[in-house]
Amino acid sequence: MSWMYYTLGPLLCGVGFLLLFFELSYRKPSNGKTRDLMPVQSTKRMLDVPCDLKRLKEVRKFVSEICRECGICENTMYDLQLAASELAANVIRHALDCDTSKSFSLEMRVTPQSSILEFRHDGHPFDPDTAEIPEPKFDGSQDHGFGLFLIRKIMDQCTYTKEKDGMNRVVLVRRLN
Repeated sequence: MSWMYYTLGPLLCGVGFLLLFFELSYRKPSNGKTRDLMPVQSTKRMLDVPCDLKRLKEVRKFVSEICRECGICENTMYDLQLAASELAANVIRHALDCDTSKSFSLEMRVTPQSSILEFRHDGHPFDPDTAEIPEPKFDGSQDHGFGLFLIRKIMDQCTYTKEKDGMNRVVLVRRLN
């Protein structure tokens, strides 16, 4: 039996290495900036977030867990975490007025082509895609007002919809390849 281990072991190890090399070398780069791994599987998960800025950590953790599960590269994962955290903070502060009795939902869907973050809340309506937002000053004179600027730079698409049931829906899309 030991002769099989010494004979077949290195052969199987070599075949495994070749398969891994082949898989990694033929994955497509996304946008020239980062190299996204094709998601291992598509997924869809939902998180209910209480209206509390202390819960932003949970939003970032939720996004990172899904990204790792699906094989999304770290640079893209960090971008998605930042966009989700910034939009969640805006929903808490501006749409829900930091009312701790309220909450909002975050759904994340991953397909081989894109990652989609969908926020739903019943607070004040706000369309980040059409809003006139002044360009932030990077001279140290302001400590907030960068969120929507960053979201627009990081994400490929940002859409707002007022649903028939009165809910506000903001969808952020990032292409993965």
